[in-house]
Amino acid sequence: MTGKVYRKRAMHEFGRKNNTFHVKEMLTFLNNYKNELGKKHRSIPCSMPQLVSLLIGDSNFTKVSDGMWKYTPDKDWFGD
Repeated sequence: MTGKVYRKRAMHEFGRKNNTFHVKEMLTFLNNYKNELGKKHRSIPCSMPQLVSLLIGDSNFTKVSDGMWKYTPDKDWFGD
C-alpha cells in the first residue's frame, strides 16, 4: 500500500471524530498519528499543500470557508 492510502484512512478517522474542523487541526493530527503500538506512522505525515490537495480530491470533505472543512461521509467508502 502507498502512503496515500494510509493518509486517507487517517483523514477519514479524523473526520469521523471532528465533523467540522480547521485544516491545521487535521495536519497536526496526521503529523502526530501513531499506530497501534504507539509508534509514529511513517507513511502518514504530510505537508499543508499535500493535505489540501487530498482534501480537494476527496468527495467526503467539503470546504466551508477559508481553512474550514466539513466531513460528510459517503456510504460507498470502504477504506477501513
